[in-house]
Amino acid sequence: MGKIPNYEQKFHTLVSRQGGCCAIAAAHGEFAAPTELHHARCHDTKWTRMKWPLFIDSVVNLLAVSHEWHMKRGGFGHWPERQIEWYEARMRKNPVLAARWNCRDLQ
Repeated sequence: MGKIPNYEQKFHTLVSRQGGCCAIAAAHGEFAAPTELHHARCHDTKWTRMKWPLFIDSVVNLLAVSHEWHMKRGGFGHWPERQIEWYEARMRKNPVLAARWNCRDLQ
């Protein structure tokens, strides 16, 4: 869908958090270097962007993945709506947390 804000910061944060390995490959006992970000917990659609604007491009929803593994296992990591709602509500109540999870500075 849209361009992910602060893409490079999020990519580096997630690669570090994931130990330099694609999250999808690691879940299958393999190693692959991450090459891109994937909206894992919730797909990036117009509807999800309107419903969960803080969550959709946050490091909570994104995973660093290898393009090859992403194409093999595109639906990896989905969460139920109630769990996504909990994270969105938490970020709405806490702008500092929302900024941190979206890799942006508070003005």
